Amino acid sequence: MSTIRANIYSNSLSRQVNITVVLPIENEMPADGYKTLYLLNGFMGDDLDWLQDTRVKRWALENNLAVVMPAGENGFYVNDERGRRNYSQYIGEELVAITRKMFPLSTKREHTFIAGLSMGGYGAITNGLKYSDVFGKIGAFSLALVNELTIVEDSISKPKFINQIFGQDVTSIRNSDQDPRYLIENFKGSWPQIYLACGYDDFVFHCSELVHAHLEEYKVNHTYVKTEGGHEWDFWDAQIYQFIKWLNVK
Repeated sequence: MSTIRANIYSNSLSRQVNITVVLPIENEMPADGYKTLYLLNGFMGDDLDWLQDTRVKRWALENNLAVVMPAGENGFYVNDERGRRNYSQYIGEELVAITRKMFPLSTKREHTFIAGLSMGGYGAITNGLKYSDVFGKIGAFSLALVNELTIVEDSISKPKFINQIFGQDVTSIRNSDQDPRYLIENFKGSWPQIYLACGYDDFVFHCSELVHAHLEEYKVNHTYVKTEGGHEWDFWDAQIYQFIKWLNVK
């Protein structure tokens, strides 16, 4: 397995950013290029989190899967109100195009996946639905719906910080492409396959319940895993293993 950390220039973000990529070079490369998972970190994390805290590298090698991990930089993977931090555009368009130029990755939708935890779970489902022509499968673990969380002054995600990204009234994103429920309601095209997972003891458990209920209401076929666990790496390590099995990429 080869691990590459690169510093690339992003037009969407107007600066240099870090990415980490793992490639299963010990295995034979498929004729179409490697199937690829774009894997997003959570709040206060970076592009190394998944490698440091889970066995994703092992699961990727066993399944001949390339994994691309960008640094989320607490941007929630959305385009902000002022248009200077276009993380959604970066994830759904630019990052995919750049990494396909840099590495032997498949360009097929059915070989391109997106997943993440917490803030990254939110980023995965919103961008997976928004860019459903790019991503064929979505995984959201412990997804955090910002407009359904209580943002308090003494939390790590303070109101002032959240407002800089989403605007003064974070509840207003309910009727925009920054809320997966809105994207479900207004979806057009071919549905990606969706995998949701959350632990019963997770403080964001209600967020997965809301999205699951919305998918049920709109009769969208999906996999929903509810199990023991909290907002913790033991849960996410187990779920990235289950998700890669669910991808069925071998």
